[in-house]
Amino acid sequence: MGTATGIRFSTVNGYALADNVPADVKAAAGTGAILNVYDSSSRLISGLIDSVGTSEGLGSELITLWSNPGNNPFETFTPNANAHDVDSAINSTGSGRELIPEFSDNLLTKAVLNLTINSGANARWSPMVSSTGYGGAVGITLLSSGLNTVYLTTNGVYTGYTFTRLGFLCLENIDFSALCSCKQVTAPSSSGVVIKDLSGNQNWISKDASFTYNAASYTYEIVTGGGCLVGSSALVGGQILVGHGSLIN
Repeated sequence: MGTATGIRFSTVNGYALADNVPADVKAAAGTGAILNVYDSSSRLISGLIDSVGTSEGLGSELITLWSNPGNNPFETFTPNANAHDVDSAINSTGSGRELIPEFSDNLLTKAVLNLTINSGANARWSPMVSSTGYGGAVGITLLSSGLNTVYLTTNGVYTGYTFTRLGFLCLENIDFSALCSCKQVTAPSSSGVVIKDLSGNQNWISKDASFTYNAASYTYEIVTGGGCLVGSSALVGGQILVGHGSLIN
């Protein structure tokens, strides 16, 4: 068992991946090994380490509308002509929340936020519990003036809440540049791996519905060994891996 910090997950079916993984996870790619990852409560996600990534892939722009939930004392952010960008935000007297629309569960997202914090430093990008709140401690990223790049997985769980939204919260006067984007990560970088299930689909084999995403660190293990060939399949760690014709240990 090892400990990994900064590892990122997408567990939505069709886009299963783990990025920023330890070197031994990358080294196990293509050998029929299984990656088991545990959160601090021993909840598990598990998948076959299929291949090492080449370059990060990104989907289309997810920010189609910046919508203020309308709860006082939240002040209004003004979108520019591009509809998905924000030119400025004046929040001198209270807090303001801007929400991205609800996403599919378990998407890994990459947000790029270029902004100037005119006073204080309490600006953050975080999972949203609902249209009126932001989530506890898991996944909240404090932002600074300048260019911020933040990775978050939707549908993290914290103290019983489920996050299916991402959003910006600020307690100060914030100015945005035209560069303000959030996209789905569709493929891992060269620091990550593609994950597949036992049928060869880009899905995790299993995932605990209460697995905690966006945590600072995880415990992981790479399961190999005890292999015998069964046709074109291999028995690895007590599981039949269909379509993998190599003998592990």
